[in-house]
Amino acid sequence: MTIFARLLPLAAIAAWAVMIWVPFLDSRTTTGPGIVYTSLGELPLSGQNLMAEFLLVWGLIGACAMTAWMFNPLRTWSVVTFVVGVALIVFLLAMVLDPPILMWDGQDEQGRPTGGMAVGYPAPGSIFWALGSCALIAAGICGLIGGCRRRR
Repeated sequence: MTIFARLLPLAAIAAWAVMIWVPFLDSRTTTGPGIVYTSLGELPLSGQNLMAEFLLVWGLIGACAMTAWMFNPLRTWSVVTFVVGVALIVFLLAMVLDPPILMWDGQDEQGRPTGGMAVGYPAPGSIFWALGSCALIAAGICGLIGGCRRRR
């Protein structure tokens, strides 16, 4: 179980790496501005579009993966990893239940009002987000089970 606890965070890193190219929120609009979020921030990726909260998520997942090999027994690490996985699921649910909205207004060349609204709907990357979060939760559970077995 300890081996699973140490390897599952690597699956979470892989899921987040896939989400660099596969967005988890997408407004699916072709007219006007749109919303497309990846694991690093809003597309197109640039220094201005990187989002601090997503970089924090990368840091937490990376810390979970690196520290899994440093702690023996894994009891404290397991609890922290489990909490990080649950927090990421809650973060995803919050974004899905209350998606980002972008509204714009303007006029065309003839003076007619134009405008619209874009809503960030769940995209295929949200599956990778959920899988990565579940991998962290499973790693935490495996670490706790492995720690209990080791004590006996």
